[in-house]
Amino acid sequence: MPILAQLADQVYPAEAAESARLGSAIAVAAEGDRRPCTGRFPAVNCQIPIVLKMPAVIRVPVRIEVVRTARAVELVESEDLLATTQTTMAKPGEVEQKWLHVDGTNQIVGRLASDIAVRLMGKHRPTYTPHVDTGDFVIVTNVEKVVFSGDKLQQKQYTWYTGYPGLRSETAARRMAKFPDRILRDAVRRMLPKNKLGRKMLSKLKLYAGPNHPHQSQLPETVQLGKIKS
Repeated sequence: MPILAQLADQVYPAEAAESARLGSAIAVAAEGDRRPCTGRFPAVNCQIPIVLKMPAVIRVPVRIEVVRTARAVELVESEDLLATTQTTMAKPGEVEQKWLHVDGTNQIVGRLASDIAVRLMGKHRPTYTPHVDTGDFVIVTNVEKVVFSGDKLQQKQYTWYTGYPGLRSETAARRMAKFPDRILRDAVRRMLPKNKLGRKMLSKLKLYAGPNHPHQSQLPETVQLGKIKS
């Protein structure tokens, strides 16, 4: 048996019959004239190593074609598999957006902000679509009572630039005393997409200091988000 045929039977035992059928062509490639491999598309029986020529030129395309054909037949015959590959893409206005109410008393800022961001984007729904607003409205009361873990209340610095030389900064404690709602709003804003869709999602976040809010007509559902600091 020619050398290439023996190697083909060892590498691809399932195609031994096909290797025998192609024996004559392989023998020509192995024992034919030794013309040099020149040009962009050299001859099959040119002077190149036999081990490299056989898998690259003769065997691999045939095997890939067989595998692809069998896979296509399997997918067509399996109706259950095709049913599980359907993807739902929500359209604007299709998803019913709920109103949720969260009490911020003793809530850790980071944990609460991450859960709120998920609700605003709609990632808690199986119909989540990245380019469509599928999230809910979130109302947070008692935002002045949110807390930081560790010593972040005194150590965390908020910085901003006014256009004049120098960088302005203030601690979380000072910002909490002046604008208690900005602490949670900035944390949620940085977890949302940085585009028009993200700004639209952020507009659905309603923050209020104290236990009251003016959205009773929406009948918000009280839920537990974040983690309460013990």
